[in-house]
Amino acid sequence: MYNSLRNDRDLMTAAQRIAGDKWEDVVQEIGIVLCSKTEPELEKIQPYFRFWCIRTMTNMMSRTGAIGSKEAMIDRNVDVALLFDGLLDHEANTDTDMATQAKNILDLMPWYERELFKEYAEQGTLRRVSAATKIPLMSVHRTVKSVKKTIRKKLR
Repeated sequence: MYNSLRNDRDLMTAAQRIAGDKWEDVVQEIGIVLCSKTEPELEKIQPYFRFWCIRTMTNMMSRTGAIGSKEAMIDRNVDVALLFDGLLDHEANTDTDMATQAKNILDLMPWYERELFKEYAEQGTLRRVSAATKIPLMSVHRTVKSVKKTIRKKLR
């Protein structure tokens, strides 16, 4: 069902209208809800799947919903810094070599990109970086995405 959610343009448009700039968060939260449902529950949802998704998005964006209320939102983000440190703590292997190469590539990048990416590694989410640095979220997103792309490209 998650694939039908991601591939349905009408649902993506509805998510953008309901959640604005948080539409991707809403879609991910719905995916998490779908993954937590049992097979009989999913079969009950199937006939009115679109309606269920839109209603769930609306509930999530309400003042007391999972995304509309900052206090209620569950932090499901992986701490990037812990993953990176975890790679360096293990014995020498391909992963640590790759982490070292990624760090070397990062050191060669321009100051702004390097420091913003390090902040992202410390904070763990784009929204936290944006709040801490007062840089617009989309600018942070584009920069981090560009750095990731550059690192992947040079690692290959």
